Amino acid sequence: MQRVSKSRIRLATLALPTLSTLSSWLRRFEIGRTPNDPLQLGRGKHMRALPLALALLLLPSPALAQPWAGVLDPSRATDWTTAGVVISGVPGIPTRTTICQTLNPGATTAQINSAISTCPAGQVVFLNAGTYSGLGYIPMKANVTLRGAGPNQTKLIFASGGDCSSGSTQAISFCGSFNYNGGVQNGPVNWTAGYAKGTSVITLDSVSGITVGTTVLILDQIDDASDPGDAEAFVNGWSASFLQDPQTNGRGSGSTHRGQQEFKLVTAINGNNVTISPPVHASNWRSGQTPQAWWATTPLRNSGLEDLSIEAPLQVGVGFFNAYNSWLKNVRVVNPGNTANGRSLVRIYLSPRITIRDSYFYGQRAPDGDPSQRYGFEPFETGDLLIENNIFQHINSPFNPANQHGSVVAYNYFIDQSFMAGQTVQFGCIEPHQAGHMLNLYEGNQGGSLTWDNVHGTHNLDTILRNQFMGRDSSQRTSSTVPLAGNKYNRFLNVIGNVFGEAGYHTKYQTSPTDSASCNQSIFYRGGPDTCSTSTDDTLTATTMYRWGNYDVALGTTRFTSSEVPTGLTKYAQAVPASQTIPASFYLAARPSWWKVGSTTPAWPPVGPDVTGGNVTSGTGAQSTLNGHAHKNPARLCYESLSNDPAYPAATIKTFNANNCYSAAP
Repeated sequence: MQRVSKSRIRLATLALPTLSTLSSWLRRFEIGRTPNDPLQLGRGKHMRALPLALALLLLPSPALAQPWAGVLDPSRATDWTTAGVVISGVPGIPTRTTICQTLNPGATTAQINSAISTCPAGQVVFLNAGTYSGLGYIPMKANVTLRGAGPNQTKLIFASGGDCSSGSTQAISFCGSFNYNGGVQNGPVNWTAGYAKGTSVITLDSVSGITVGTTVLILDQIDDASDPGDAEAFVNGWSASFLQDPQTNGRGSGSTHRGQQEFKLVTAINGNNVTISPPVHASNWRSGQTPQAWWATTPLRNSGLEDLSIEAPLQVGVGFFNAYNSWLKNVRVVNPGNTANGRSLVRIYLSPRITIRDSYFYGQRAPDGDPSQRYGFEPFETGDLLIENNIFQHINSPFNPANQHGSVVAYNYFIDQSFMAGQTVQFGCIEPHQAGHMLNLYEGNQGGSLTWDNVHGTHNLDTILRNQFMGRDSSQRTSSTVPLAGNKYNRFLNVIGNVFGEAGYHTKYQTSPTDSASCNQSIFYRGGPDTCSTSTDDTLTATTMYRWGNYDVALGTTRFTSSEVPTGLTKYAQAVPASQTIPASFYLAARPSWWKVGSTTPAWPPVGPDVTGGNVTSGTGAQSTLNGHAHKNPARLCYESLSNDPAYPAATIKTFNANNCYSAAP
């Protein structure tokens, strides 16, 4: 398969693209579109793309192939090219230039909240440089941006917070109407037809109260009561027969628990047929599981935080609750450790299409709190997120997602995971945690380890592409130090083009509960209830996993091995690829415009078997150079350029401003 680039785009015979779909492609293909105008093309060198854009409009039927075509079977993937904020059919954070009100240091919480509440749609409340101390709860408003002069200049210090009806005290909330699992505002209505993967039209038994362009449907269905084996994705979050700690995360309970969800904007209604965006991601929706739809009356939408720092020694720093199409960009969120109540820096709950990018997150709290519940991000019941180009520092469990579909977590850097003094366990930088986590893309991230756990639910069909993970982030960690652990009931995992391990420490390729010798020094662990557990092997974790083109320090080589391709499955079978060429990205078609740190343009792609001359080292000995297969991604290079913030002399919190690191924001 040819790599997609600005100059060469592989075509496939699909439906004629709509204008909104074309706009999406132009954004992902970096054709210089300005953020607020899908028809306005950029200036200068980007004008060369104009003929390509016009040619696409004139195509009689062809459209662009998915970037993963030829490497990943369509049944094991989805369309990740439009993850994140999409406003009026245009992907990307809008550029807002009109300032409705400017405030100065000394402004009170009431003054900030008043400015936000009275700001007209599409405008900005601007906070001048300085420190705003003693703040209380700030609720965001739809279609309004709260912006500072930069996170190294505009600093918000919170003394208290508020509850956005999501069960936690928060500093800033993107809070829509009070719609949740135990208090459904609208519905549920039965979803009676249109279950196929990729369909854009579904049938409901009632469309009363559904509004085109406004309603965001939450589609769900009853969990599986028994294990379907390799015949279907397995979704279960309530049965002690399968899980360590069953926990409801979705409507219902017990045998009527509904952990699998997808979120869809209604774009048209014809009788009881409802057109949705994006199309259906998963292929396991079926009438036997009583699929339904429910929705919030007024999701908060099109709202953003930009260019400021938040110190929030609270349960949650920033919360999203029944929000849609909202974002954080160039934001620093820190919990400096003076409270035992901290839980997560960002919580995303019943809120799809959130973009969090170009930001810095630092988390710590007092030792008398529960150290196992220190999270960076907690996404619950969400989908189509874009978490891109962020730094996560000093956080025990940086990215701990629950049930989500179709999200992209890409090019983030994880460093210095904290825990209790003397604690030897390595938690995953990315650790899916509850039922219904499916069809998400993890691409280009760098850090300690990855753990697909078996605590609160099963996970299916995630893709791990071109990441570099060492397995542990300090020599103190000696337990669960496996770079990639797929525990029980994690099925159909795609692991492609990654670089794994710490040379001199990882000496074994893979282990399982029945072959657990030297497990902590293994590259892969597959099948047990906990990483390196010796009890109860789920062999389907191993036999449904697809591995292709990964390099590891234990073997010192890249493996393109047909025995690691699950060709014979009942469903979700993967053919052996015809070539060893791996696309640079599964959601970007070319190096993005922000891919520059200072005057340096890092290698693109940064990690993979086809990458040479890499500047990442891991461990000691001959394999410590990782055979040149890994370059530092922009978030990592940015982190290494940062100095300590003198406002926090006892910590290692950094002074941060993305505009001083990256050349341009998309």
